[in-house]
Amino acid sequence: MKKAQIFHNPTAGDGTHSKKVVKKIVKRAGYRVDYISTKKKHFLKNFKPYELDAIFVAGGDGTVHKLAEALVNKMPDSQIPIYLIPFGTANNIAKTIQNLGADGLMKVDYGRVKGLPKDQLFFESAGFGMFPELIFEMEKKSEKDVPYYELKQAVDKLQEIIRKIKAVKATLKVDGQIITGYFLLVEVMNIPFLGPNLHIAPSANPGDGYLELILVDEQYRQDLLDYLTNNSYNNTESLNLKNFVKTYSVKKLQIECEAVKMHYDDQLVDDYIGQTLEIESVPGQLKFFLNN
Repeated sequence: MKKAQIFHNPTAGDGTHSKKVVKKIVKRAGYRVDYISTKKKHFLKNFKPYELDAIFVAGGDGTVHKLAEALVNKMPDSQIPIYLIPFGTANNIAKTIQNLGADGLMKVDYGRVKGLPKDQLFFESAGFGMFPELIFEMEKKSEKDVPYYELKQAVDKLQEIIRKIKAVKATLKVDGQIITGYFLLVEVMNIPFLGPNLHIAPSANPGDGYLELILVDEQYRQDLLDYLTNNSYNNTESLNLKNFVKTYSVKKLQIECEAVKMHYDDQLVDDYIGQTLEIESVPGQLKFFLNN
């Protein structure tokens, strides 16, 4: 029988999915199951991709990041399929595959950030401005709510941040062009969705070898707030992103910002002090499946 490891975050989303339930899902797919809880200390020590026919990830985007990064580091040319069982709050990666994948399958690239003390990988996005501030604020929460209210709270908090945040001074080198300005959002995206399901990079496709650079200048603060208000009512199509969002499709770019908070996926960076970063797309061998 084929062997799979399942990595389960039992507290993801509303936390109602049990070990028994996720094991049943994998067994039903025809695999012998090795169950691992991501809440166990040093759980990646038990990750043995060379012995596996498949990997199942039951959790949210953060859990997906951990496993995908571990797989890239251990087996850069891996062809092992990663099956997603989206139990998280936003599930932006699963949502992307659902919208873009053929028959639930998507071959996924990833991004690499060079210039920090250690290179970092991202599968969703990396950047500066309002989103790392949101991560910082949401990490202060001591209690989780059901996913719907978690997303609403995140959008509400983001609106608070945008109203008061100081724009980030940044210089970017994109395809030989130098772009400078003061921005509320500087985001390099591999997927269309950011944070609380914000569909702010609709052209992003994690399988095309490109990243989408998304810039929102400080002069468009009110437009960004209007977008978030519409997003709360699932009415984002009524606001044309092109009116206030600058988008560039790139394979590689350089960014230099003042010393401010930075993130890659859901991880905050504590050691960014304003140095020049190089961010590039890495065509990946990763295969993601959405488990329906």
